[in-house]
Amino acid sequence: MSETHRDIICQVLCPARSEHIILGFLNHFIPERNELSCDYALDSEGKIFETEKAMVKYFVERPKLSQTFYWSELVQSQRNIMGGANFTSDGYLILSLTLDGTNNQAEEYLDEMKSFTGADLGLISYTTPASYSTGADFREIHQELRS
Repeated sequence: MSETHRDIICQVLCPARSEHIILGFLNHFIPERNELSCDYALDSEGKIFETEKAMVKYFVERPKLSQTFYWSELVQSQRNIMGGANFTSDGYLILSLTLDGTNNQAEEYLDEMKSFTGADLGLISYTTPASYSTGADFREIHQELRS
C-alpha cells in the first residue's frame, strides 16, 4: 500500500500564457471552486478588477508582470486540492495542483496535467513548492532533477 502525503505539489510549465489554458485547467481539475475575490490583485493603476476573469486576462496579456493566484475547492474533498496559476516575469505560466495523496496519484496527476496543458516539463515536490522566480528557473530545476 502506498503512503499518503499531505501537500503534494505538482507543477507544469505551460507552452503558452493563456486564459483558455488556465480556465480549462481549473474547470477540469477543480470544477467546483471558490472564485477569487476581485481585489486579489490590482491593475497597474491600483484599480480593483470587476471579475475574476478580467483579473486573469489582465495578467495573461502583460507578460512582464508576475502574480500568483490560488483557487481552492468549494467544498473540501478527501484529496484536499488547490490549484495555482503563476505568471512569471519572463512571460511564462506555471500551473500547479496541491493535493493530499500517494506518490502514484501525484505521478498520475502530473501526467494528466502535462497532457491537458500540452506541457513538456513538470515537477513534483512535497510540502514546499520548487523554488523558482521565472520560467527559465523552472526549466533549470527540471534539468537538474533529470541529471
